[in-house]
Amino acid sequence: MPENLSSHNNRQGALYMLLAVFIFCLVNAIAKNIIAQYPPLEVLFFRFLGALLPSWLLLYRDRETINFSTLPYRTSFIASIILVLDLLCLFMSFKYLPLADATALSFSSIFFVTVLAAIFLKESLSFSRISVIICGFIGVVIIAKPSGNISILGATFSLIYALADAIVLLLIRVMTRNHKSSSLLFTFTLFATLITAAFLPYIWKTPNFIDLSKFIVLGIGGGLGQFFITQAYRHAPAAIIAPMTYSATLWSALLGFIFWSEVPGVHFWIGGTLVIMSGLFIMWREHR
Repeated sequence: MPENLSSHNNRQGALYMLLAVFIFCLVNAIAKNIIAQYPPLEVLFFRFLGALLPSWLLLYRDRETINFSTLPYRTSFIASIILVLDLLCLFMSFKYLPLADATALSFSSIFFVTVLAAIFLKESLSFSRISVIICGFIGVVIIAKPSGNISILGATFSLIYALADAIVLLLIRVMTRNHKSSSLLFTFTLFATLITAAFLPYIWKTPNFIDLSKFIVLGIGGGLGQFFITQAYRHAPAAIIAPMTYSATLWSALLGFIFWSEVPGVHFWIGGTLVIMSGLFIMWREHR
């Protein structure tokens, strides 16, 4: 590929990822706003339902190369259950933590991915990686402030989210060896929608018009964010676009300040810097 075309694609991929991260931060802000007023599983239902259309568009784009008869539906269903738990814990963390703190803690998923990949996929875990993981978790502890100045329950939800997210990512890493990511994304989203819909008769709370509009934006925004992430990976390699995800730290801090007057403390900037630098180092090592 000519250098100018490669540079253009890299810039386009990075812009797609930055747009996706911004959209997800808005989605998280909406979730934080409504999670205290409605049952969490109802919020998740709208989140997954709205994501069905964008995931179907990706599926439609690749329809000629997908063999549905070979899809691992049982594994996909298990992954969808973990995905529901994953986002449930993320949204619950917003209920107890400032948006910026919850976002920074969620980045610890990359450390869980590295450790779990070494255990289950037999990937190498060098001394440098172990050192970086330890450094990253020190950053997590600093953000969580175990002295009692921050909600331990909220920090626990964030870390469970990070672990569940790492498991889902590992399952996707294994399954995409033989299956299109678009088919897996649609299957996961469909199963997650059906799983959360099964609880609606027992937990349903009818939203008013304003809250219904928030639910719609929550769902469509989540789907669009996933769509732009897929577009980003089509245009540029992971080493270029993956670091863009850390822009969520700044967006979350800004949105938290605008909507809830949340001002991140020194612990956030120190711990967040350790987590981000550790994550970037792991990405760089994997790219090499």
